[in-house]
Amino acid sequence: MGVAVGAVQVGSDQVAAVWRAGIFFDLSALFPGALETVDFDVNNAGQIAGAAAYATTERPYVITGGAIQFIDLAGAPGRAFAINDVGQVAGTAVLQQPSPAETDYAFLWTGGVPLNLNSVIDPASGWDLLRATAINDAGWILCDAYSPGNRLTGVALIPRT
Repeated sequence: MGVAVGAVQVGSDQVAAVWRAGIFFDLSALFPGALETVDFDVNNAGQIAGAAAYATTERPYVITGGAIQFIDLAGAPGRAFAINDVGQVAGTAVLQQPSPAETDYAFLWTGGVPLNLNSVIDPASGWDLLRATAINDAGWILCDAYSPGNRLTGVALIPRT
């Protein structure tokens, strides 16, 4: 496909960028008021997953055909790390607690609906899914997670068929 996504430093700003056919595209115009933007992944259809940081929050997004769609995580900040060819997005969100504590959780966004991936595993297992970092076209999701022994490790979520 010949496309790469990421971020570049433009002056003092980090901005989302796309390299296509040897040409650099600065996507900062899509994010008025953003302090920082970064693209994390692109699928074969050219859809881009990323995050935009603003003064008080960070918002995950998907760009399709030059149009941006922010992923609504019920007001929680987050980042979209991966997108598959089906258009499913995997990422992380921050659950705001009543106390100063914050808890990251892995999410899957499919068909415009976010899902906290901790809700699909047995709570008695002791696992805590923090970040969904990759997703393939079959829906397998790689996550950073805390094990029952509170050790940070990687896990794969494989959908039942």
